[in-house]
Amino acid sequence: MWGRQHEYARWNGLKLNILSTSFDGGKRLQVSEIPYADLPHIKVMGTKARTFTIEAVFVGTSSLADANTLIDNLETTPQGELEHPWLGELPLVFEEYSLSINTKKGLVTLSLKFVRSGTSPSISAPTTIRTKAQVGVVEDLSKQSFTEEVKWFDVSQINQVQSHVISALNVLVDITNRLNLGDDSLQDINLAINEAFSAVSSLSTNPAEFADLFSNAVNTVSEGVQSEPDSESEAVDNSRNAQALMLGQVKTDSPTKHHNVQMVAGAVKMSKDITVLETNDSFEITLTQKQPEIIQSDLSTLIVSVDERIREATQVSTLESIELYDALTSLKSNVQTQHDKVTEGIKAHRTVQSPRFKSALAIAHDEYTNENVITKMNALQHPLFIRGDIAVRDAR
Repeated sequence: MWGRQHEYARWNGLKLNILSTSFDGGKRLQVSEIPYADLPHIKVMGTKARTFTIEAVFVGTSSLADANTLIDNLETTPQGELEHPWLGELPLVFEEYSLSINTKKGLVTLSLKFVRSGTSPSISAPTTIRTKAQVGVVEDLSKQSFTEEVKWFDVSQINQVQSHVISALNVLVDITNRLNLGDDSLQDINLAINEAFSAVSSLSTNPAEFADLFSNAVNTVSEGVQSEPDSESEAVDNSRNAQALMLGQVKTDSPTKHHNVQMVAGAVKMSKDITVLETNDSFEITLTQKQPEIIQSDLSTLIVSVDERIREATQVSTLESIELYDALTSLKSNVQTQHDKVTEGIKAHRTVQSPRFKSALAIAHDEYTNENVITKMNALQHPLFIRGDIAVRDAR
C-alpha cells in the first residue's frame, strides 16, 4: 500500500507524505446573556484564526526517527510556509502534534496542527510600469543635458551628431521593414520616423523638439515590435534583432552622451523578454519556446550597455549627471531583476544520477514532477531517454 507516495507537501523544504487535510474557521463571537432577556446579545469580534490539521505518514526502518526529526524542526522553527498540493502555499505557525505508532505495519502517523498566520499589507506596483517609466525618466534627464550641450557645439560636432542620428533612423526603417504588421500600423510608424528625419536639420536650433520626435519614433517602432507575434526561432526573432541593431548604433566618438543613452533606452524598449518576464513573479521554464540561456545573454548585454552609460555619466560631477546616474542605476536594477528571475527559474532543485538510460516520463514519475520540466532542464540530452547527472526541478 505504501510502495509509492501519492501526494506530498513541503514544510520549509521538508517533504511530507500527507494522508488528509482538514481546516477550521469561522467568526469570533462575544455572547452576553442578559438577565430576564429571551435573546442573548451577540457581537461579532472579527474572523477567527483558521486552523489546519494535517495527517502525515512515515514508512520504513527510519520512520520514527524521521518523524521525531520533523517534530524537532517544527518546535525549533514554528513559523514557516507549507507547500500543499491542493491549497497552494500557506504561511502557517505550528501549534501542536499527535504521534501514533503502528508496530504491526511499521507506520508512524503524525497529526500536525497549524494556525494560519496573518499577512502584512504591502504596496507594490507592476514592474512593467516601473521599467517603462524608468526608461522615460532616463530619456528626459538625458534630453535636458543634450539641449544644453548642443549650444556649445561647433559645426563639425553638429554634423557628426546629425550623421549618427540619420544612421540610427535608417536602422529604425530597417527594423520596421522586417515587421509583420498591418498597413495601418506600418503607416503610423513610418510617419513618426519621417517626422524625426525632418527634425534632423533643426537639431542645432531646436534640440528639445528633435529629441522628442526621435524618442517618439523609437517608441512607435518598439510598440510595433511588441505587438508582432512571437517568432518560433531565435534566429528570426525581430525583437532580438531590433535590440542588437539599436545597440549597434552606440558611438564611442559621439560628441553627446544623449545619443548613446537614447540607443540603449531604445534597445530596452525593443526587448520582448523584459515585457514577458515583468508580467510574472517568476520565470517558468516550461512556458517559453526560447532557450533560457539566450534570454540571459540578451539581458546581460543590456545590463553591460547600461553600465557603460553609467560610467559615462560619472565622468562629470554636476546636478544633472547625478540625477542621470540615479535614473540609470534604477534602470539597471530593473533589468537585473529580470535576469535574476531567469537564473532562479532554471536552477535545478536537485540532481539525480542514473547510469542507465531512462525515459523522461519515468524520471518525472519518480521525482514527482512533469516530463516537460525534465526535458527542458536537460535540453542537451536526448529528448526521450536520459542518463548521467539529471537536473530535476519540482513542478509548480
